[in-house]
Amino acid sequence: MRKPCVAGQFYPADGEELRAMVESFLFSCEKVRAKGILVPHAGYVYSGRIAGFAYSRIEVPDVVAIIGPNHTGYGKPVGVSDEDFMTPLGTVKCYDVKKIDSIDNLSHRFEHSIEVQLPFLQVMRKDFYLVAITMMDQRYETAVSLGKKLHEALPESSLVIASSDMSHYVPKEIAEKKDSMAIENMKRMDAEGLYNTVVENDITMCGYGCAIAMMTFASLRGAEKGELLKHGSSGDVEPMREVVGYCAMAFY
Repeated sequence: MRKPCVAGQFYPADGEELRAMVESFLFSCEKVRAKGILVPHAGYVYSGRIAGFAYSRIEVPDVVAIIGPNHTGYGKPVGVSDEDFMTPLGTVKCYDVKKIDSIDNLSHRFEHSIEVQLPFLQVMRKDFYLVAITMMDQRYETAVSLGKKLHEALPESSLVIASSDMSHYVPKEIAEKKDSMAIENMKRMDAEGLYNTVVENDITMCGYGCAIAMMTFASLRGAEKGELLKHGSSGDVEPMREVVGYCAMAFY
């Protein structure tokens, strides 16, 4: 059992308070059967509202894979957990992950990028199975390979979530400019273009490899476009000289 490590920090540790907060971020809109989404993973006070734009747009299927960057440096280059995940809202069961990649629970022990997505999914659907994957190695070839493995291993109706923040600790106008460059590539489902744009323009998007893996999966499952749902930054919440960018997108 993987126990929560950022409850009470990134989001409320009390179940009732957490559910109420997540529900405040969700709203009614036309839903799509997305193959993938891109969502941020900061503290809910900063990025929860933007994440809500992505979750409100989709239907949650039986099996959900979440790919998050490895911020801690622990574990393998690509680490797939075979543990159930606990949150203040209950337990999320692990899907059979033997066919996907090397099992590695250490990389998940202190990592927040996957954990913070789970309460949104739990509020939207009572029962689903989870594939939790950390990426320390976000090279293009590694990301494409992971996307193909997920396509081969997951049921037809599955959803892949790329957990990523955008530009980190830059002035707001620079974050908006650089983030828009990456977003344009994602709208076109151009995985290689995203990789080259991030590298060539020094865009500090922490989960670009996660996004590439998700887009590879989504493309193989028939997705044709990425829809920008909301873009913003921590500077929208409170004044600050340097911000972190956040983006919500759906791929279908």
